[in-house]
Amino acid sequence: MDGHDETRWIVDRRRYFLDQWEEGVAERVRAERRDGTAWVRVLEAVYWWPAHEGKEWPAAIIARPVWDGVGPESDAWAHFDATLGHDQRYRWEPLPGDPQLG
Repeated sequence: MDGHDETRWIVDRRRYFLDQWEEGVAERVRAERRDGTAWVRVLEAVYWWPAHEGKEWPAAIIARPVWDGVGPESDAWAHFDATLGHDQRYRWEPLPGDPQLG
């Protein structure tokens, strides 16, 4: 890399609950590249580990829909919740950690 091509990784973590029971852990991973003038998103997906499987198992990956530039961009978390069928019975709490990985 010549110093102009940088990538930063941003991770947001949530623990999901269904009623009082833990349902799983989700991590939204976003990669942004510096193109010399601005940070541009190049990847964004939510990784899901259901509580009954744990992090020993591969995560399910819910990719954010591709935005074609028409209309508003989709929200990765909203798309994740809709894909898994999360409704008002589900709640989440943020998990601690440094969201900036690099």
